[in-house]
Amino acid sequence: MSEPQHQSALSRRAFLVGLSGAAVMFGFAPGEGAAQESGPFEPTIWYSLDRDGMVTVNITRAEMGQHIGTAIARILADELEVDWSNVRISLVDTDPKWGDMHTGGSRSVWTDFPLYSRAGAAGRIALIEAGAKLLGVSPSQCVARQGAVSAEGRSISYGEIVRRGEPMHKFTPDELAKLPIKHASERRLIGKKTDALDIPAKINGAARYGIDAVVEGMVYARPKIPPTRYGSVVRSVDDSAAKRVKGYLKSLVLEDPSNLVPGWVVVCARSYPAAIRAADLV
Repeated sequence: MSEPQHQSALSRRAFLVGLSGAAVMFGFAPGEGAAQESGPFEPTIWYSLDRDGMVTVNITRAEMGQHIGTAIARILADELEVDWSNVRISLVDTDPKWGDMHTGGSRSVWTDFPLYSRAGAAGRIALIEAGAKLLGVSPSQCVARQGAVSAEGRSISYGEIVRRGEPMHKFTPDELAKLPIKHASERRLIGKKTDALDIPAKINGAARYGIDAVVEGMVYARPKIPPTRYGSVVRSVDDSAAKRVKGYLKSLVLEDPSNLVPGWVVVCARSYPAAIRAADLV
């Protein structure tokens, strides 16, 4: 990676991850010339704002039917002050830059709340400052509501600010950690009725699940879970009936060194349906 590319990636990540104690720049690309065509504004790795005012929130947690994308996007959008109809979610890849992507234990919302709420609050502050400059007023005279900055009966949309504005507000990691967020009584999205952003893709088949992933030479496995958590021991495996299933490969006995789940049997096949059918016959 070249030095300019490295610095750019580092500054985006350092915005909230805080790789160093130095101040990190929270700023828009210049609004004129070639930079205007460079794509959406990405003040942090956690979301982007395009020139039409559309916000894309990057979700690092696994969607398992719990609408985690909608929940996290709502945290950010509430602080950023955007219209919910202009919010969409992106389930990210497995790049190490996203950090811990562990999903489970009902932890995602409360552990990600400080991260996404302050990312949204910082964006709102920068947009207000840029909007005030473009409106020719003081930031203290401005208010951000539903994707626009307003003052004295005039307003400018976030999309237009992205096209024209140049906010250059710096936040140190300590400042970000102390950044005030809304009182619960001021929230407009959290705890209110909103449409789940993930439902359309689940209905029309566009949603991609882990089971949709395919790599060359891949096989599918189905576990046979022991009847009890402690003390279960697999003494033998009879896969004679499973061998009649087209695509069946073999059954493996997995030993857990921690002895928490001893004696798992994993049935391998060339397709997932075949693995399911064969597992029922093992």
